[in-house]
Amino acid sequence: MRAFFSTLILVIAIGGTTPNRGAAADDIIVLAAASLATALDEIVEYINSQTGMETNILVSYGGTGGLSRQIENGLPGHIFISASRPWIARLVSKGLLDATSVRDILTNRLALVANNGFASDLKIYPGFPIAEALGNGRLAIGETTSVPAGIYAKQALQSLGVWKSVKDKLAPAKDVRAALMLVQRQETELGIVYKTDAAVGTNIYVVDTFDPTLHEPIYYTAAMLTHVDAAIAQPFYDHLTGQIALGIFKRHGFRGQ
Repeated sequence: MRAFFSTLILVIAIGGTTPNRGAAADDIIVLAAASLATALDEIVEYINSQTGMETNILVSYGGTGGLSRQIENGLPGHIFISASRPWIARLVSKGLLDATSVRDILTNRLALVANNGFASDLKIYPGFPIAEALGNGRLAIGETTSVPAGIYAKQALQSLGVWKSVKDKLAPAKDVRAALMLVQRQETELGIVYKTDAAVGTNIYVVDTFDPTLHEPIYYTAAMLTHVDAAIAQPFYDHLTGQIALGIFKRHGFRGQ
């Protein structure tokens, strides 16, 4: 039987349901950072159509912090792709991820974006007038305590000396794609997202990109969950971290490791 893929959006909310509970025993469940969605969907489709794998691949996207907490609470899965090394380390320390399987696979950049209805000629430099540009508007950003894109954005704004001027103008989002959506819908004037998210956004433009030295390095790290059937998950994991998948990620703006 020819394999197929299903992309499922993970509900990250107290009392919410997860799509994995209906998965068959031999399905491969991938839990992935939301910013990977466009590229990873293409990779899954390629693997299914070109490799002859006869296993259904279910992908659940969400914020790295939310996914990590759900893994701690027993969320079933085979592979986790995080946008944050610290969350991977935390899950490894709790015995929830196989330490021998951990691989850094990608990097990314942060971008300041604006909706098409908001004219801005801002350039990013120490002390740049982002608060003045916003006026009474808001800045879309991932949650700064759990969403990696939000954590990196806060670090960058702190390094630039402008965090205090904007911290009360934030529109926090549960993941980076949700932050992008706020800008696209013109619910906020500006947003900070990954450069790869900006590339797939609509009704937005990139104002400027952040120097990567302003924040901790951005790494996407993959690992296999412990207590899973490696015979089922390993072939897909090897494809996922292989050169063809890397080429697709790069085409979507990610950088390889």
